[in-house]
Amino acid sequence: MDGVAPSISCRVLYKHLGTASAPVLIDVRRHESFSADDQLIVGAFHRAPADVQYWRTDLPAGRPVVAYCSDGGTASRSVANALREEGMDAAYLEGGISGWKKDRLPLRKRLGAIETRWVTREHPKIDRIACPWVISRFINPFAEFIYVPATEVLAVAKDRRATPYDIKGAEFGYGRSLLVRCGHPDLRHQGHAARPPGNNRKGRGHLPAGSHAAMRRFACDLVRAVSELSGRS
Repeated sequence: MDGVAPSISCRVLYKHLGTASAPVLIDVRRHESFSADDQLIVGAFHRAPADVQYWRTDLPAGRPVVAYCSDGGTASRSVANALREEGMDAAYLEGGISGWKKDRLPLRKRLGAIETRWVTREHPKIDRIACPWVISRFINPFAEFIYVPATEVLAVAKDRRATPYDIKGAEFGYGRSLLVRCGHPDLRHQGHAARPPGNNRKGRGHLPAGSHAAMRRFACDLVRAVSELSGRS
């Protein structure tokens, strides 16, 4: 794809988060800036800008890409231009993460190794089936999910260096952060809106027409919850 990479505003990007049209979001801050900040934009993962020729092949084909750095400067523009030279639909974020913070848009804490691989019991209940969706959309789009018998979750997690969830004895077990069923009171105790749009006694989990933006806000609240809880662990 020819031409200089275009920019995208923070507000426009936010409207796409958690939807089918959401771009792959890459934090390309240089090591010093990235290490000095414990936050990322929700849905983003970090890659070194100098290594773009190596990690670009891991990006999913056919999806747009948005790169951001600290302030929308050289790092994100050079990455977006490099990806466009390889035929990708790439843009950079105006103002970078600084502009995102200024607009008070959703952030999450860096969670380290727990972002990549997750393991839980097989046959999860229907009210917790959204957990992988939230993780993939708002924490790590390349997250791997492993389902095993309940009695094997902790052992498999240790062996595979994965994060166990929704299981007794796990850091993110039932009643913790985003890895719980919608509406659990523990989230309300943390000051987060735990009831998703349309969740009521007559139709639990039902999303009325036009509620996608509200669901996105709800998911972002859950991501902030897991970030805060993990930060205190």
